[in-house]
Amino acid sequence: MPRGAFYNVPNVISIARVLLVPVIVLLLMSIHPEDASQTAWNVAASFYAALLFGVGAVSDIVDGFLARRHQQITIFGKLFDPLADKLLTFGALVMLIPLHRMSAWVVVLLLAREIGVTTLRSIASGEGMVITAGKWGKMKNAFNNCGVPFIMLYYPHFGVEWYYAGWILFLISVVLALVSGYQYGQIFFQELTARGAKG
Repeated sequence: MPRGAFYNVPNVISIARVLLVPVIVLLLMSIHPEDASQTAWNVAASFYAALLFGVGAVSDIVDGFLARRHQQITIFGKLFDPLADKLLTFGALVMLIPLHRMSAWVVVLLLAREIGVTTLRSIASGEGMVITAGKWGKMKNAFNNCGVPFIMLYYPHFGVEWYYAGWILFLISVVLALVSGYQYGQIFFQELTARGAKG
């Protein structure tokens, strides 16, 4: 790969997004809700973790826009950008489980969906089929990126219970994730059926 094809702004932003993950993980690990003497730190750590997640979510929009605007779409970017998104999301979700802010079964369900969709797209790619992200998948990402940081914020700020608002948005993203997952499968098997009919 030519040096210029890798060292571009969109790829650097994607890498920076991954570097946010361990910081978010460490912040969430430092929260001990059972320790009343640590309440001030718990509130601050939750705030900064949510803020960094929000920065990471916005950076995903920015790097995609820049890549298309300046025609800097690379093979590395195609592979690394979705990986960065998944690391950011699931890194946060997994760390929210021991804090009792997230249900383990929901994370397992979403992880199963991601593995299933990734597997289908890999098989499709090997067969020369292209399954692009539909509107449901994009809407899922939007609701997820709004809901998760509110769940991470947890504590009330400005008189608003962000945790409950976050869960409403997040549950909408879960429904959309299942719908988009079904859509991916439907498109895949329709294409296979069409190819079988032609054969």
